[in-house]
Amino acid sequence: MYYWTLCIDLIGWIGAIIGLSAYFMVSTNRLSGTSFMYQSLNVLSAILVLFNSYWHGALPSASVNFFWILISLYALRYYTPELTKKEVIYTRTQESKK
Repeated sequence: MYYWTLCIDLIGWIGAIIGLSAYFMVSTNRLSGTSFMYQSLNVLSAILVLFNSYWHGALPSASVNFFWILISLYALRYYTPELTKKEVIYTRTQESKK
């Protein structure tokens, strides 16, 4: 049991470090808040911290991270220039084939 608790704690710490690193990079203009990398780091961080929170029974924290994941996935889908640009190019090429 101790081994699993240690692994889950490590997963939570890795998630926290990833989330703080992403926030630091956005705050210091090293990443854009709408970049694919930032939103991907947000999703990864929230998944890891969610897993840790749920394991330890911290349901308020787990709930916050669940919604953090949803918001980040929404931002990835609708506000990330790298993805929306590809979608526009794909749509235009599909329309030109008609």
